[in-house]
Amino acid sequence: MDGAGRLTFACAVAVAWLWRSNVAYALKAAGLAVAALLATPYLFVYDLPILAVAIAFLYRDRAFDRIEGAALAFALLCVAAFAFLSAPTGLLASLAVAALVLRRVLAETPRGAPAAGSILA
Repeated sequence: MDGAGRLTFACAVAVAWLWRSNVAYALKAAGLAVAALLATPYLFVYDLPILAVAIAFLYRDRAFDRIEGAALAFALLCVAAFAFLSAPTGLLASLAVAALVLRRVLAETPRGAPAAGSILA
């Protein structure tokens, strides 16, 4: 399995775990939107509006703090630079939004508590 296949598999496992957990629906939807972008081996500029869906669901969960605002500014710069650079800035923007989803999921999940659907539950 190549690198793109591993990332797609990791995204599928992460989305399955996320939807089986007890986190808010908005975080589940944001994670699914970001995983859809990360799972594809080719990312074009017309695919990046899907990030707006993920960001909208993150905002629906709660307002952004300073750290999240900085990450969103970075993602916006990456999306804007995508048209001018030959670097994979769309991937960087997707990873920044995925980090925000992960940050909120980890903050919402209590430490030591098994996730819903877990074998230990």
